[in-house]
Amino acid sequence: MPGSVVITEMSISEWIERDNVDVEVQWSSDGVISTRIYSIEPNIDDQGLELPFDILAAGYGFLAGILIILVGTFSWRAVSSRTPTTSNLRLREAKESQSSQLRIEKREIECSFCDQRLMVPNDHVGGVRCPSCSMEFMVGEPDESNEAPEKLKVVQSSDDILHCPTCDQALRVQIEKRPVMSRCPVCKTQFMAEAEGV
Repeated sequence: MPGSVVITEMSISEWIERDNVDVEVQWSSDGVISTRIYSIEPNIDDQGLELPFDILAAGYGFLAGILIILVGTFSWRAVSSRTPTTSNLRLREAKESQSSQLRIEKREIECSFCDQRLMVPNDHVGGVRCPSCSMEFMVGEPDESNEAPEKLKVVQSSDDILHCPTCDQALRVQIEKRPVMSRCPVCKTQFMAEAEGV
């Protein structure tokens, strides 16, 4: 009827992939045909950035990877720093060796260079290094009591340069650090370096 309003729904079964689609609508009533063309644009909500993968699955994979790395690292450290096992036999040997070391009779000697008192086994023959001055000397030789101990050589100079008493090699020993024990790098002779006039 004239002045009436008609509301209807129209469904498009297959959408054409374009920005807009022109639709021709034809109305027919009592032999009167009315045609109208509508331009329809798709109403697509902006969904933001779309990733080609599931972000939730990627997060689970990331956490699983970190967990595997941590477990592997802890396992490797536990295996690499594991204390080696010791059998009962080895424990008995260690105790016996400790008790035998306690039973060793020692004697007291004096360092030939710095008069430090040292304890060495009674039957030791050979070189001994003094922990105080780091010098080595011989003990326990059969004719040790008959020979006078070797006197420490003393070299003096008024500047930083001095000469080895054995091979005459020129050496540099800072004068402000003297007196100090020195060793020649060529002949390995050890001597006391002192400032001249001191």
